[in-house]
Amino acid sequence: VDCRHASGLPLHFDVEGRSITLSPADYSRQAVHAEENSGEADEPSANQAKRPTCQPTIMPLELPEPLGPKLFIWGEPVLRKYYTVYDWKEKQIGFGLAAHTPPQVSADEEAKQLRGRGLLFA
Repeated sequence: VDCRHASGLPLHFDVEGRSITLSPADYSRQAVHAEENSGEADEPSANQAKRPTCQPTIMPLELPEPLGPKLFIWGEPVLRKYYTVYDWKEKQIGFGLAAHTPPQVSADEEAKQLRGRGLLFA
């Protein structure tokens, strides 16, 4: 499954009059789920097939005020799409679209190619 073509709605985060926007391709990553084929539910995984799907990588956090209740940790999806500049002295953060070279293969395929070479930290 190539999650660069994931279906879904874009997410818009409004921050002080500006918008941080993520498309489904930005916030989706491949995950493998076991799918029951037949037999008893308590049987070992021999009757289960692995089915790859695209899952969101942004999750809300349920925290009380003053941090919550509407809190998200943007993490990797925003840091990959946007270049961020931190101005500690003025206590502000700037965002700009990051410039990336288009990959020759999908990120999932690249991860498979790097496995076992000591280059992938997961």
